[in-house]
Amino acid sequence: MEPNSIIVLSLHTPKEKLWGMLTSIGSAGVTVRCIDLNSFDDFIRQVMDPEGERIGLPTLFFPCSGRAHRVG
Repeated sequence: MEPNSIIVLSLHTPKEKLWGMLTSIGSAGVTVRCIDLNSFDDFIRQVMDPEGERIGLPTLFFPCSGRAHRVG
């Protein structure tokens, strides 16, 4: 998996799925700029509205020994 790839990150405890851009992946963990998949439709509506408020994707780090279950 290369940096800047668009990914879905599956997490556990609590179970979540995140959609976004892979910033880095290594032995320490995964860094992504992402949103929760439950918010995806709202995000797309904001992106498609030229007059709407712009939001950015937060950058998050998930340690390998933590919640990250699968990157794909």
